[in-house]
Amino acid sequence: MVLSSVYPTHTFSLFHILYIIISIALIVGSMILIKKYVKKEKTLMIIYIMASILTLVFVTINRIGETIYDTANDENATWTMILPHSICSFCSLVIPIAFLINRKDNFVVHSLYACGFLGGLSNIIYPDPLNNGYIYELRIWSSLAHHFCLLWLLSCLLVTGVIKPAMRKMYYWPLAACVVTTFGVFELDVLKLTKAMNIGRPLLSDVPVLTDWYMLYIGIFIAEFIFTFLYEKLHDKKSVKEIFTFKKNNCEQ
Repeated sequence: MVLSSVYPTHTFSLFHILYIIISIALIVGSMILIKKYVKKEKTLMIIYIMASILTLVFVTINRIGETIYDTANDENATWTMILPHSICSFCSLVIPIAFLINRKDNFVVHSLYACGFLGGLSNIIYPDPLNNGYIYELRIWSSLAHHFCLLWLLSCLLVTGVIKPAMRKMYYWPLAACVVTTFGVFELDVLKLTKAMNIGRPLLSDVPVLTDWYMLYIGIFIAEFIFTFLYEKLHDKKSVKEIFTFKKNNCEQ
């Protein structure tokens, strides 16, 4: 109780504002330094691997912390809840593992990067876990940590060109969304979890219609489409015709 009164950690508290400033400064600053000074592929690979491992460590801690909390406060909760049951935790688990397995032109990483990036960014802007506990709780600080690490990893992969957005890859996310939804249905129907990939449980209770699972998927697709168009137009210097001409030579990795 003393800690909770001294260190209030709800959204848009002083702690949250400092968290936003520090997180953005760390990500932007480190991306500038990496882009300017890190030229060797071996060094970059070490950075990618370390960021991937950190993301896995923090999301694992978070799943353990969430499960301990759920089983202690809900008599129907079981240890099967250690499986990722949110889109963000799914991305924080799958993306680093997929990258560590295959570090070149990875289909899984490309299919989930927009979802993971937006999830990490939204957690910085509106970290909903802060409204459900205090920063010293295992499940709270580990949630902030794995979201930040995933956002940092994906930012690094984008800045250094490992992830190359292209219109011909836009079908990747709908396929990934089908996998995520199927996993969520498995958790609901087979494992009998009460929360799974935001199916029937909106991300934000204050805006349920806009943050239900299908609206999130549509929003991610629209955001990725706009970002991909701007990336190819401004970064790759392509004409509109070239962007929407799906020839392999025009969209080579």
